[in-house]
Amino acid sequence: MGKITNIRSSLLLPSAIIIFLISCQPSRQSRISFGSDDYCYRGIKKSTSKLTVNGYYIFANPSTVDKDLPSHIAMRQLARGYVFYDTGQFLFEYTQGYDSGFWGSYYIIGDTIKAQFLEPPPSMSSNRGEMWFKIINKNTLQRIGFTWDEPMSDADLKRYQSKNPKEFQTYGNFVEYDSLPDPNKSWLKKRKWFWCDEKEYKIWKRSFKASK
Repeated sequence: MGKITNIRSSLLLPSAIIIFLISCQPSRQSRISFGSDDYCYRGIKKSTSKLTVNGYYIFANPSTVDKDLPSHIAMRQLARGYVFYDTGQFLFEYTQGYDSGFWGSYYIIGDTIKAQFLEPPPSMSSNRGEMWFKIINKNTLQRIGFTWDEPMSDADLKRYQSKNPKEFQTYGNFVEYDSLPDPNKSWLKKRKWFWCDEKEYKIWKRSFKASK
């Protein structure tokens, strides 16, 4: 019996590790959300004439807990930084001096920025949030909508703005800063499913490895 128990234990351990690693990956739904033409990464610089990109936008949260965010994210800090890289990458929950946050992507339609981000591994949920901002001017943004794990809709915008009048009336101001986290080191950029074109991903991956 002892040998059988040991064999079973030796088989269970690798299985448990595999299950754990799979559970730490972003959900299939979250990965698919980056497969659209809007949010997938193209690896080319965007026209950012409507934004300032040599720094970040800082939003002061008017309440202690943002009701739309999961509690473990909402309680992290009262002031949140948002970085919009000129290549289309997005960094949420950025704090000056720390190379951490929630990576994602964004695009601009008219005066609206649409952005989404993922919780990084080894989060057990690794789910996504979607945020919309109104561009007031190059140095000022207004957050106008947020959903968690669901695509944004007009109904979500109205619901968000009615439920969060203080948050909706909060504006983010630009802070110039020249030591932002390197977007090439983002865990998300290293995932093939984040890219629009697999060939472009492979070219970037080779050049990134060669630069190390």
